[in-house]
Amino acid sequence: MAVQSKQVPRAEARVGPADAKAYELRAGEYVQIEDLQGCQVSDFLAFHRDRPGLGISTTVTRALVDGLFPLPGQGIYDGEGNRLLELVEDTVGRHDTFGIACNREYYEALGYPDHLNRSGSRSTSSTTRRSGRTGA
Repeated sequence: MAVQSKQVPRAEARVGPADAKAYELRAGEYVQIEDLQGCQVSDFLAFHRDRPGLGISTTVTRALVDGLFPLPGQGIYDGEGNRLLELVEDTVGRHDTFGIACNREYYEALGYPDHLNRSGSRSTSSTTRRSGRTGA
């Protein structure tokens, strides 16, 4: 079930394999990411507009939510402990959002130097139906 909001989406896009989309969100806006085909691993990154080098921190988020994955109502935090997003709904619960992002070095180490990856393009996709609100 999707997040029920009276807001009309500002933008909607389909993100293809090894592709990326970037959107700027304002405080209080929602982002909903849905995997229409299922079983697709992907990455979701979020950064401060005025400090693009400071983004989601898996370590800090896990410490502050006292678990491996944030639950609805909990935050997603940056490396300084500031809440970037609030998780509103998560129909998956266990996914790769808080795992290592696909990157060139990882695939090269496995012997796949030309494997497509998203980390170089700062992907903003994620896994099955994840919704969050900014400015929490």
